[in-house]
Amino acid sequence: MLALDPSCKLYRCRTNIAFVKYNEDSFDYKDMKTIHPNTAIVLSHFNGANSIDDIRKIVEYLFSITEQEAIEFLNRLQTEWKEYLIEVNDIIRSDNPFDFIIPKNK
Repeated sequence: MLALDPSCKLYRCRTNIAFVKYNEDSFDYKDMKTIHPNTAIVLSHFNGANSIDDIRKIVEYLFSITEQEAIEFLNRLQTEWKEYLIEVNDIIRSDNPFDFIIPKNK
C-alpha cells in the first residue's frame, strides 16, 4: 500500500491547503507549497490502509468521473507526488479528508 510520507503535513488555511515536507533532522521544512483542495482530499486517502483500487473508487465517486478518468487522474497524481509517497504495510496516517473541503464561495 502507498501512504503519504509521515514527514509531510497537510494544513487547511482559510482558502487553500498548505503542503509541508519537514526535514526529519531538524524542525525546518524541505518543501512547502499551496495545493488544490481536491489534491489534498485525494492525498489524505494515501494512508497505508487504502489500496489504489480503493482510492480509485473514492475518486470516481467524489468527482463523478468514469473509472478510466479516475485511473488517469491517479496515474498523474502518483507521478507528480512520487517523491512524497512511500510503500507501507500498515496505516500510518489519519488525515481527515473533510478537513480539506473549502466552500465554493471562498
